[in-house]
Amino acid sequence: MIALIQPPSLEIAVLVLGMVLLLFEAFSTRIEKRTLALAAIAALASDLNNDRAIDLVVTGWRQSAAVLTNPREGPFRRSEPWDSTFPPNPAGVIAFDFNKDGFMDLAFTHWGQPGLSLWKNVGGTRFEQPVNAAPYRE
Repeated sequence: MIALIQPPSLEIAVLVLGMVLLLFEAFSTRIEKRTLALAAIAALASDLNNDRAIDLVVTGWRQSAAVLTNPREGPFRRSEPWDSTFPPNPAGVIAFDFNKDGFMDLAFTHWGQPGLSLWKNVGGTRFEQPVNAAPYRE
């Protein structure tokens, strides 16, 4: 037997959209105003420290990438948890557990050199570049 799934009614779609907008407004007011001065190019939402709260990674032009840790209560806390000099001009970012240790690692694209950089998540507190990961160059 094949069951047909009907699309939601317009009222339900409007209700869901309204809830999403309310959540976004509540979420965005928790980020401190000075954090938004990053001139963000890209943003990523992921649980980086395995505390079941969504953290943010923001890239900015002519700035290092910043991690905004979600404390659950109060505003996000900005940090730059890189163990070495972060390459300039990060453009894009993805999170993936490359080494399968249970913590989300980060990969950034950059305008110019090095093009791509990988960062291993060390226990949810800091990021280090893997020793055996050579930067991608054209």
